[in-house]
Amino acid sequence: MTSPRLRAVAIVDGEHYADVVRDALGALDHEVVAAVMAGGTEKLRGGEDYGVPLETDLEAAIGAHAPELVVDLSDEPVLDPVRRLRLVARSLVAGVPYAGPGFRFDPPTREPYELPSVAVIGTGKRMGKTAVTGALARRASQTSRVVVVAMGRGGPPAPEVIEERPTISSLLALSRTGRHAASDHLETALIAGIPTVGCRRCGGGLAGEVGTSTVLEGA
Repeated sequence: MTSPRLRAVAIVDGEHYADVVRDALGALDHEVVAAVMAGGTEKLRGGEDYGVPLETDLEAAIGAHAPELVVDLSDEPVLDPVRRLRLVARSLVAGVPYAGPGFRFDPPTREPYELPSVAVIGTGKRMGKTAVTGALARRASQTSRVVVVAMGRGGPPAPEVIEERPTISSLLALSRTGRHAASDHLETALIAGIPTVGCRRCGGGLAGEVGTSTVLEGA
């Protein structure tokens, strides 16, 4: 089964000779409609022909050419891992998959939700997510009915609704059964006094996707 031929924008750099890049673009199994120059232009003489329109900004290229895929044909030193992942993130925010030799990133799946919602996320552990969530929930509860859906790596097997603030006795009893008594939804219910739904997840990808999660069921 062959892969579909997609409209693509390519990421290129001036470290590669223009004729090398042009031939590589022609060899791709996609319709390359434009290229974005990522850097390395100090080696260019000017007037190089890449066979497709040359852009200097990824978002502008996506807006102008509506690609279905961004293909990375650059390399170090122009794109080190950090710079490359920044381009990946910008492409995924625009809803366009990003691929290169040996890797591919797809925009994370987002399920529709009909009620007003606010997401609290962090880039690591101990970032203050629970504290911020509690503050937001308390503020919002002054004018609206609020429920917090919490996702943690120690969450319950099935979504669990906590409607009352936990007590020390109830948390100790939970711990003695082998449960994680400091799971995110329990912490939020304790410090904020807001109804919570506890969910779990396992695994995490570079673009924010999870391996498994019960959040959709809990929401």
